[in-house]
Amino acid sequence: MTIPENSSAPTANRGAADNENLDGSSVPFGATEANADALYNRETRVLAACFKDPRRIAEVREVWPNGDYLSCTETECAWRVLRSLNDAGLEISEASLTAGTKDAATAADIANRAAGMKSTTAAQRWAIQLADDYRARQAANETADLPAEATPTPTPAKLPDVPLDALPAPLGDYGKAVSVNMEAPLPLVFAAMLATASTCVPTGARILGRPGHVEIGPLWLAPLAMPGSKKSPTISRVTSPLNDYDGGLQSAFAVAHESWRADCAALQAQSKRGAKPVLPPEPRRVQALADDATVESLADVLAANEPTDLGLLCAPDELAAFTGGMNQYKSGKGSDRAAYLKLWAGQPVRVNRRGRFVYVKRPRMALIAGIQPAVACKLQAFDESDGLLDRFHWIDCRDESAPRFDVPPVPPALEHAWNMALRALLPVVTPGDLRPKIDGDAPPADVDARLFVLAPDAVAVYGLFYESCDRRDLPPLLRGYGGKLAGQCLRVALTLHHLKHGADVFNRPQIDGETMRGAIAVTQWLAAHTYHVRTFMAGGVTAGNDARRVLAWIAEQGGYVTLRDLTRTGPPCARNAERAAETLAELARDGHGDFDESRTPAGRDRRGFRLTDRA
Repeated sequence: MTIPENSSAPTANRGAADNENLDGSSVPFGATEANADALYNRETRVLAACFKDPRRIAEVREVWPNGDYLSCTETECAWRVLRSLNDAGLEISEASLTAGTKDAATAADIANRAAGMKSTTAAQRWAIQLADDYRARQAANETADLPAEATPTPTPAKLPDVPLDALPAPLGDYGKAVSVNMEAPLPLVFAAMLATASTCVPTGARILGRPGHVEIGPLWLAPLAMPGSKKSPTISRVTSPLNDYDGGLQSAFAVAHESWRADCAALQAQSKRGAKPVLPPEPRRVQALADDATVESLADVLAANEPTDLGLLCAPDELAAFTGGMNQYKSGKGSDRAAYLKLWAGQPVRVNRRGRFVYVKRPRMALIAGIQPAVACKLQAFDESDGLLDRFHWIDCRDESAPRFDVPPVPPALEHAWNMALRALLPVVTPGDLRPKIDGDAPPADVDARLFVLAPDAVAVYGLFYESCDRRDLPPLLRGYGGKLAGQCLRVALTLHHLKHGADVFNRPQIDGETMRGAIAVTQWLAAHTYHVRTFMAGGVTAGNDARRVLAWIAEQGGYVTLRDLTRTGPPCARNAERAAETLAELARDGHGDFDESRTPAGRDRRGFRLTDRA
């Protein structure tokens, strides 16, 4: 395709409208930032505004390695990028482009420029979409609750269709039926099904992808949806078989506890007066589903579940409440985040709690929790760069349908199929199983021997996928997630293999090529959503991680702080006075605020930092 000459980047003297950046500022970047970090941040923002595919961004960096991102506005840079791809002979497909703007003048200018093109091209459609998206967002006011530094420049693009074919036939139909009945986005239902199914994989099950690479089953998913989009009711509907299963477990626990109390009473009656008999240990309370929970309580549940080969699904109402509750009883100085990283990896967890030592050899915890767009952007701003966010699959569920009153119910046959698919994998727990083993009891089965391997045809398919997962092609923001993608594919394959074979799964130790191809399709779908959402969460932010945390903290304080406030009560990254001053200076250079000179009531000079209206 060719881009007509009149669609080239405009000159720098066309007026204020052309100097408007995608972030809403009107100051040319070259006048305020001339270092390598500024160039990289600028380049990243321009490319993220143009392209939704991280691999296409790598192509741009190859054909325009010395691109001048600092001497022109972001809109001009975007057009120069398009022309560079065209000159290099690379096709610009409509599916690879996405863009957005917050400025009416810029939108009108691009619309006029597109109207002057001589032919209908992908670039023209992109330019027209740029203006249309601005008007649509203005009408819907979708980003009114987002802070300016977290407002994404790309608009939601069309993402891949949900790979329902990867599930056994009745389960895919169940997902569609629940989506229609609940009026919930299909990606949300599918994410809840994946998390629930991965919970039912026995704790001893593992999968060998290649020599030395062993993965477990649980998946962590974070659906991104607007307020009131029925995130919690939909997740509750899909996880209802686990809730019913927990009801049976509690009945078994009641019987076991009553038996234990009777045994204790008999021993006490038989003992001599004044002597304390040795009582049997109290029964364990096991469960498959948990809501809000601390690391200590989760460790107790996982330790109780482990002998029964039962995993755990943590499903809090909101992901922000889950992450915000970390270290809440430890003055912010605990190691909860590190413990959750171990839980995701299935590594042994040791917890000292109130004089008790809890050890879990094989923790298996899946997780699903919804989050709102504005809260997700704030979560990214406060990210501690420890890799916790990279463990999640982020699912964009903002595509809502119009409400309907006469929605059809979910057919009972499909409800039964989903229930039976999970029940076939869940262990049968009797009251006797809840009584801890004592000397003389038979040792537990060696569940560690349950290692699944790939069949030859699956090895060939997975090998190609593994080599395609090159994290070097991704922006720095996505490399942590991309580096785990091959392992995440194995986790999906293990889950699908169990859903496919049910109770007979341990008689089928090899995962076939069909299952692996389905797992790859699901993983690619998860990756597309995650790349899109993570770019959304970080969109428009030019400052580094420390500066973003400081920016969000200042906003929480009302928009004005002094250097002393920042060093005494601000984020840990700003406790050093010199480092805090440099961070404020960086925010001022980026246009997020200005230094403010004033006097205290006692007549002393005071220098503070005040956020601008844009920040």
